[in-house]
Amino acid sequence: MDPPQRPASNPNVTVLILATGSGSKSRSSFGFLMAASRQPQKQKDRQRECARELLAQVEQLLASKSEADLRTWCQVPESAEADISQDASLDKLKGMISNRLATTGSKGSQSVDLEFSNPSSCVITSYAAYEEDNSEPDLAAMDFFAPDASAQLEEAQKLGGLLRLRWYLAVVKAIRKGKDDKRGENSPYRPLALGVGFATDENVAKARALRAAEVRAEVLTEAMFLKPSSKG
Repeated sequence: MDPPQRPASNPNVTVLILATGSGSKSRSSFGFLMAASRQPQKQKDRQRECARELLAQVEQLLASKSEADLRTWCQVPESAEADISQDASLDKLKGMISNRLATTGSKGSQSVDLEFSNPSSCVITSYAAYEEDNSEPDLAAMDFFAPDASAQLEEAQKLGGLLRLRWYLAVVKAIRKGKDDKRGENSPYRPLALGVGFATDENVAKARALRAAEVRAEVLTEAMFLKPSSKG
């Protein structure tokens, strides 16, 4: 939910996480994709919106043809400086992306716009597995974002309360420019959530998103920007 504007009984935010390597104890073996929705009033609508967004991210990951490489996933760095220079990092990132696209033989301009808005925030009031089979969710992934987060969330839900802790979600979006700078439906490209940062500190979330984007830029391909073919 949005803190502190809404009561816990009426949440308006849904976050969906797909993780790999959550059973590992090392962040270097952990990767994730994340989608969030806070617009539709109904939970089912937010869930559907998150599912559509996460599906698009999975399609982009698979389009890289190197999904086994953990760098195609978002990662949580072992350490991320909270006072990182955002402008300098974005300039460096744009250069990395242009060089990567040129090196991999992408056609046309290698120009990419980056969007990095202020992080959104929420308080977690409940959690559940995506599958509707009453299975328990694997909360181990949460410990990669904050120490002991899984145990704290489990204890809060067991006692019928909530963990009074604000989470911040930061996203670096890469937007590929189409021919003649076409955008929207006329563009062959779609935005890519290049880096995602999730943390209980706003600046740490931003630093994690930038670092995650830098890592994914190392394996970025033209195909990850392309819209899926409509041919059946």
